[in-house]
Amino acid sequence: MSLCKEKCSLELVPVCGVDGRTYDNDCIRQAAGVQLASAGECPVICTEEYNPVCGVDGITYGNECKRQKAGVQLASTGECPVICTQEYNPVCGVDGITYGNECKRQKAGVQLASTGECPVICTEEYNPVCGVDGITYGNECKRQKDGVHLALSGVCPVICTEEYNPVCGVDGLTYGNDCKSQEAGVDVISQGECPKCPSTMNPVCGADGKTYDNDCWLKEAGISFHHQGECCKGYKPVCGVNNRTFNNECELNLQGIVKQYDGVCLAK
Repeated sequence: MSLCKEKCSLELVPVCGVDGRTYDNDCIRQAAGVQLASAGECPVICTEEYNPVCGVDGITYGNECKRQKAGVQLASTGECPVICTQEYNPVCGVDGITYGNECKRQKAGVQLASTGECPVICTEEYNPVCGVDGITYGNECKRQKDGVHLALSGVCPVICTEEYNPVCGVDGLTYGNDCKSQEAGVDVISQGECPKCPSTMNPVCGADGKTYDNDCWLKEAGISFHHQGECCKGYKPVCGVNNRTFNNECELNLQGIVKQYDGVCLAK
């Protein structure tokens, strides 16, 4: 057999033997005692075993056999490194993260959820941040969702105008406008200036004979104090034990005089 093989030329005219091997020419096949399967090289049949290799064409092949079958030289064992461009053509992964392009998603090994950016779903957690638009956002997620750049962490500083549009705070003070009450951290109880005196009812009678809701309103009117309580009204004379006639029983009581009888005092 070896003698016969020695008689074969080195001419390269491959043939395929029934043993699945490719022989350089038919003489060598015959010398090997193998029947002919077909002219030309034997077809390469690769398994699906995953043992990746990287070809010089930048493509990852499932195993060495598949690379050889493709006729590509070996670059390295293992998968080819993925090099993605910076082109922005966003896709959304099933992990809820937006990837700049399809390549970057594949490189991360994440399945595709949808094309375009992932919808942003923010919690109601209150951790305020201030945007460059001067608006305070409840948390960082909400600022990013609105596409506003960060100015600073925390609540935006309040910058109020000098416009006079007064409001009354729950502390009883008048603020020049709603912004200034917010800056002071005071809730608004009503629009307009606060009343100068409280609405507490503690009537007093002024020297002008008028009843005021409380001592504050009496002083605001610039009237002297006459007595605590409402002013006495009406003419319904009574006679005191001092034989003096009072316009009504109210005035009698204010003087601390005991009533003798109703009506004017009779001359004695």
